[in-house]
Amino acid sequence: MASLVTIAEAKHHANIDPSGDAAFDAKQDTYIQLLLNAIEVATVQILGQALSEYDATATPSPLDAIKAAMLLQFGELYKNRELSSAQQRIYNDRAYWNLLHPFRVNLGI
Repeated sequence: MASLVTIAEAKHHANIDPSGDAAFDAKQDTYIQLLLNAIEVATVQILGQALSEYDATATPSPLDAIKAAMLLQFGELYKNRELSSAQQRIYNDRAYWNLLHPFRVNLGI
């Protein structure tokens, strides 16, 4: 399955415009894809199953909420990418968790 969130969607969400420098933009796209990959892995881990297991044909689709959560998490990670380790904190994004929570499976007892 292709990534649920594309680089173009992430850039649009975070209001990232082209810089005019092709080399810089390519490096930025690589970094954005790295963040998107990490977010997708974390999201799948939280949900307890692959994104391909969700019904993309449902209206509304659970994937809509999952994608919105991933975009929110991308915005947070991108916005705070330059904080020093002393300034960083574990980010507890309630919106991200609240969007994902109804779709979690295999939670155990």
